[in-house]
Amino acid sequence: MCYECQGIDRTISHYRQLEKFTTDRRTLDSIGILITRLEAAKAARHPETAPATEHPTPGSFFRRRTEKRSATDDE
Repeated sequence: MCYECQGIDRTISHYRQLEKFTTDRRTLDSIGILITRLEAAKAARHPETAPATEHPTPGSFFRRRTEKRSATDDE
């Protein structure tokens, strides 16, 4: 992996950490968009090694957290 891709990975990791501790819907959507753009930039640099996986939708982490809470609240 090239030096620039390592920097992109560090930035993506930072955004994923922010996503864990943020509850604002707009912020989560924006973080998801930024992550998607960074992953696309990384894939454009090395198209031969780009993963063929689908990216999660923006705010999906927030929905998973609230679904877990509502499942535990029902008990």
